[in-house]
Amino acid sequence: MKNQVIPIFDEEKYDFWSIKMTTILKTRKLWYVVEEGVASPPALVEETPETARARSLREEAMMNDTLALQILQTAVSDHIFSRIAAASTSKEAWDALKEEYEGSSQVRLIKLQTLRREYENLKMYENEDIKVFTDKIVELANQLTYHGEQKSDVQLIQKILISLPTKFDSIVSVLEQTSDLTSTKMTELIGILKAHEARLAAREESTNEGEFDARVKHGNSGKQKKDDPKKDHRSNKECYNCGNLEEDSNEDHMLFSASEAATTVMEDVWLVDSGATNHMTKEENYFSRLHRSIKFPIKIGNGSTVMTAGKGDITVMTKGGKRTIRNVFLVPGLAKNLLSVPQIVSSGYRVSFQEKRCIIDDAKDGYPDSQKLSNQDEFGSGRRSHER
Repeated sequence: MKNQVIPIFDEEKYDFWSIKMTTILKTRKLWYVVEEGVASPPALVEETPETARARSLREEAMMNDTLALQILQTAVSDHIFSRIAAASTSKEAWDALKEEYEGSSQVRLIKLQTLRREYENLKMYENEDIKVFTDKIVELANQLTYHGEQKSDVQLIQKILISLPTKFDSIVSVLEQTSDLTSTKMTELIGILKAHEARLAAREESTNEGEFDARVKHGNSGKQKKDDPKKDHRSNKECYNCGNLEEDSNEDHMLFSASEAATTVMEDVWLVDSGATNHMTKEENYFSRLHRSIKFPIKIGNGSTVMTAGKGDITVMTKGGKRTIRNVFLVPGLAKNLLSVPQIVSSGYRVSFQEKRCIIDDAKDGYPDSQKLSNQDEFGSGRRSHER
């Protein structure tokens, strides 16, 4: 205890200081004299074993009171010391500070109402660190506890989850769907949110290596170039939409191909990803059919877990006609639209990469043993078109 650090009160955060000082005084077995004071000396009576014992206890209390007063005088800054300099007992010094900085019952009620309002209005900013925000929540909760209103872990967890910005929507959905929030600890939740925030930061810094743009907007066709017989008998035409998407009118089964030349990935671009296990998009208006009841957590490329908002079909227009991408997940907050190479191949299509182009075509022409198209396959005839 000799090396115990005494906090210094300088008019800031009296509630925190008083809690710390109460604990320190209790560990030194001095709090009782600060809280109750020292009993008045008894009247002069004949000395008996009982009176002798009472006198001994009072002398011990007076010694402890002096020691507690010394600690309190040491625990305040010089300009605060003037408030308690005249106090002759530790109780007088403590009560003087409490009355001035904590106030009367009416003042404490006003402070409690102010803290309640601050707690209810507290929201996390988009660019704010999760640790900074949760520290604010915990500090406010501690102040509310000091003023007589204690928040349970369940209440604090609910407050945090409804106060997070949109970038945390996916992890909040996962927690609400898969976790028992009534048994979740605050420290556990904060750890999960910190990990999610770290993954988001890493994702922003990462590059989309090995992914190819796939533009599927309908537009005017570009200039046609001469066929090159060395290039698998496919025409080498400029995209009718943007110059990057190249399609072959001689092969109706070809869905689309994508050039790696594009330097900017727009929101309506689909990335052909060999690492994705499912087709995914964040755009609800792309769907020609959507089942909202299909919701479950999935892992995306950066390692984080998100909750799907539905599953359905998307109809796109290619130069060869309408094509329907089936079994696509709707994932709010997804950075880019993804086409899964494994899902494409498993449905009877083939994916080839030739001279910085990604070509997706019907495998039944080149691979007679491949799976035939059915109503459950990812690509089929669409009922209506969405221009991309």
